[in-house]
Amino acid sequence: MHPIPSLAVNRRRATLLLIAMSVLWVILLIIMRLYHEQAPWIDILVTGAEAGMIGGLADWYAITVLFHDPFKYIWTPRFIRDHTQIIPRNKNRIADSMGRFVQENFLAPHIVRQNILDKDVVLVASLWLKQDKNAHALTRELKRLVPKMLRIFEKPDIEQFFSQNLVEWLKNTRINKPLSQILDAIFANQMHQSVIQVGLDVFYGWIQKNPEQTRYILQKVLDESSVLGFVSRGATMFGFDIKEQAITGVVKTVGELQKNPEHPIRRMISESMLHWMERLKDDESEESIQIETLKNDLLDNETVTRFVLLVTNNIRDNIIQDLESSDSSIAYSLERLAVQIACALSEDASTRSSINQEIANIAEFAAERYADAIITYIRVQIQAWDTEFMIDKIESEVGGDLHMIRINGVVVGAMIGLILGSVQFAINLT
Repeated sequence: MHPIPSLAVNRRRATLLLIAMSVLWVILLIIMRLYHEQAPWIDILVTGAEAGMIGGLADWYAITVLFHDPFKYIWTPRFIRDHTQIIPRNKNRIADSMGRFVQENFLAPHIVRQNILDKDVVLVASLWLKQDKNAHALTRELKRLVPKMLRIFEKPDIEQFFSQNLVEWLKNTRINKPLSQILDAIFANQMHQSVIQVGLDVFYGWIQKNPEQTRYILQKVLDESSVLGFVSRGATMFGFDIKEQAITGVVKTVGELQKNPEHPIRRMISESMLHWMERLKDDESEESIQIETLKNDLLDNETVTRFVLLVTNNIRDNIIQDLESSDSSIAYSLERLAVQIACALSEDASTRSSINQEIANIAEFAAERYADAIITYIRVQIQAWDTEFMIDKIESEVGGDLHMIRINGVVVGAMIGLILGSVQFAINLT
């Protein structure tokens, strides 16, 4: 990478070279006056020194008027003074031009889209992420950033503010239609039977693994609800345990439901879900009102809200504690997952192409929608810069190169002068 030239060093070099060339020109003029007949070729050197001095002065003037007014304390015609301090005088126009340049060459939607597709950003990212050192660096940054973000909510006033506003938002947000849309999506994709099956598999699996707890819970329900109470006591007198038979029947029925997708009760559950889906679409339906009432009752219950807050705080604290430990299981799992996905994507061109297309679509949309706001921000920031600050900023970045132009002006001017002097000398000899 080309190093940034030193502004102070190059300015000093250019100034010293211009002074040296001016002194040389004066010395050569004296020599020419004293020894012109003995050395007529001295005219060539005088012309070279004179051209070098003029080139240096011209470039000094051209560079100086970009930022300053060299005639600040000297009277000069208006048409000359009006073309000094070019950058400070045209700060707003420069800001507009820079904004248009960025918009037309970097943020134009078609350019953004094409750059993403041409560079295959997913491949670039996956090749970078599949290296263990890069994945580790990424997770290390997450370990630093996520706890800092979560600790924001440890402050009581912030926690209370967000919890109160969240509860208020939930109270004012009807949930019947979102629930209806979820059920609609389940039925539209014929997933309802799979959802029921998963629920039954989990429930029946737990029953099989915990028979004693199952019987205890069912026995407790039957006892506290007084279901079959009188009949059970009467049957027990004749050696027949109705509650035991009921418990066995419940367990057997759950097993049948789990094994038979066409079971009448399963069809009844599907029909009930479908009925609920349709009824929840109507805000005034009994089911919608019941759902809203249940939701508000839960939100108004301090025990429930405290319990939810306690659970979320515990989850937050556990995440922070894990991420801040040296052997974080969350960070390790995320790192392995990132490497796994990166390795898979680097070998799957079809999936990469699909993801690139989606990223390009999003980027194109963002460029089209937000480019003007970005450009306006750039323009406003440049216009708001203090003039002296802007001059210092530009000079610090490109001033070193600009003063190299002064040096080149002296050197190139001197070379051209020598060439012209030589031509003149040759003509005078003929």
